[in-house]
Order: sequence, then structure tokens, then C-alpha cells
Amino acid sequence: MRRVCEVLAFIILLFLNFLNPLYAETIESVGENTEHLTEFICGNAIVKVLTHCVYCEDLPPFCVSDKQYIVLKNILSDRKQILLSSSPTYAGEKYAFLNKEKVKGKRILQYLIVEVSCYKAKTDNKYYIELSYYNGGNCEQCEYFELYNDEGKLILTDREKIFYKPKSFQFNKILKKYALEYKKFKLEGIKNLEINPCRRDKS
Repeated sequence: MRRVCEVLAFIILLFLNFLNPLYAETIESVGENTEHLTEFICGNAIVKVLTHCVYCEDLPPFCVSDKQYIVLKNILSDRKQILLSSSPTYAGEKYAFLNKEKVKGKRILQYLIVEVSCYKAKTDNKYYIELSYYNGGNCEQCEYFELYNDEGKLILTDREKIFYKPKSFQFNKILKKYALEYKKFKLEGIKNLEINPCRRDKS
């Protein structure tokens, strides 16, 4: 029940931030048990990423998080989508490298959205938003990507590869399919923004 209340409170906070940009500035902070807001504009879309950091670690992705949400609003259609993180979760106390006292009873996100990128497709002249997920490691399945249109619809992802061994038949099949579909859009990079709630130097 407590977990449900926490999630509901966080969603309410998310709506307040989306409706009031000035309020968003008041909660953007660094450190333990804080909500961090990142705002990004891509074409006609306003993208907001809210990350709750239980606490900050010294190693990437730095923020030990149990909640991460994306709000995508299209300025022209006024359509708003709330997207939950697609990362798998795990019981924090099972991992020796985490502070057991701080993560006790929490489901920790295995991957964090660490970058938002804006692209424009040469094929249809539309804008697309890419979310980059990362778990801090150095391996082929340590990151995955999601490509959304400016209405918040998931167009393409290679997420399923994280459940297979690198170089396995299924792993390579997912990579190949993703690369082929991605290439069809002929995407041109417009800009990107790093998301690091634990970075203390915001200059």
C-alpha cells in the first residue's frame, strides 16, 4: 500500500511540474531522495524526464533510481503522453555494491534514461525523439534505445536484446532488425541532452 501511495504521489508531482514550469525549477536538486526534472524540446514536442534518485553512487549511471517517468506533449495537437520507464527492476538489497539501508524494500531500475536525442527524418520531414537507456556497464547489452514520434508513440526499440547473450542468434537478429528499420528513417541529428541527476556542476 505504501508503494502504491509513493507512485501516486510521484505521478501527481509529475502533473504539477508539467503544468507549472516555475514549480519544476524548485524541485530540481541534487543528492539523496530527490526528484530531478529535465526538459527537452524537439520540433513540436516538449519532453520532460522526471527521475527519482534514492541516492547517488560514484560510478555510472550514478543515480540509484526507483522511478523514472517521461512526459511528452505535442504543441500542435496538445496531446500528452506519460511514459513509464521500460527498464527491468530488481530488489535493491540483493546487490552488495548498493547501500542496503537506503534501498531496502525498493525496486531499483536496472537501466536509466541517460540521454534524450532529437532527430529529423529525411523521409517524412518529421521529428523523432530517442531515449538512451544505460546500466553503467561496458557491454553490448548494457544499453538500449527507444525511438518515439512527436506524439509519444513508440516506433522502434532494441530493448529485447538485453535478455539474450551477446552474439547469440536471437541477440544478433534483434540488432540486425533494429539497424535496418532505423536506417529507413534517414534520421538527421538535431541535438541531444545528457541526463545526470547526480551531477553537481550544472554549468
